[in-house]
Amino acid sequence: MTAVPPQEWTVESIRELAKRKFGKRACLFQTEVALALYAKKDVVACAPTGAGKTLLLWLPLLMAQEEGLKRITIVVTPLNLLGKQNAEELGKAGICAVAISRETVSPKLWKEVEQGHYQVIVINPELLLGSTEVKALWRNLQFTAWILNIIFDEGHCISQWGKFRKEYSQLGSLRYLIPAVIPFYVASATLPNSVLIDIANVLQLRPEQMEYIMQAHFFDVIRFARRTIAVESNGCASISDRMSSVLLMRLTSAPCSS
Repeated sequence: MTAVPPQEWTVESIRELAKRKFGKRACLFQTEVALALYAKKDVVACAPTGAGKTLLLWLPLLMAQEEGLKRITIVVTPLNLLGKQNAEELGKAGICAVAISRETVSPKLWKEVEQGHYQVIVINPELLLGSTEVKALWRNLQFTAWILNIIFDEGHCISQWGKFRKEYSQLGSLRYLIPAVIPFYVASATLPNSVLIDIANVLQLRPEQMEYIMQAHFFDVIRFARRTIAVESNGCASISDRMSSVLLMRLTSAPCSS
């Protein structure tokens, strides 16, 4: 890819991009998350099922491609079937994606991954942390330079599944394996405060570069809000009881694209 001057991304330019690539109109919640991620911030996004979190997985990658940048998004998924569905959906949009599982891995596939053949890599936590091939990728400076972000789909699993899928409780080790500037994106429909605090601690989300963006439905009103996650003196994360800033409250007749 030939790099072009960085684009001044706006809500409208992201909407135009999503419409052109996926035939969907991105709502404000989706564009706010995309802008925060593209600014290399860790982002936790909480929105009801069907509110458009899936489209958010790909928007920053499309933005990078528009600027002529070679980038890779890694998606950590709890279920191999979800990974396969994501890869098939992206293929229809012209994005080269692969879902890696015990059933699909091969030396040829790992070589293609290492060479940057795939723009999206969907993988489960067990392979992400336990595969010798992935460990080799972390030592490959060219590969890690391509990583745009790491996405944790169904992010509540990080807190709730760690007892019987231990790799979920060890995902924070990624902070020591890849450049610190690579942002994490956690997407979920279920993030009570206790789960959110646990996720922030496990993933070692960066408090000075962290945004929590929530979409909540109240009749016809959609409210977008940011909350702060602070680090206490004991090193654990806590959530401010108040919202640090309300981004928007507006009437809407069009839901977010999923």
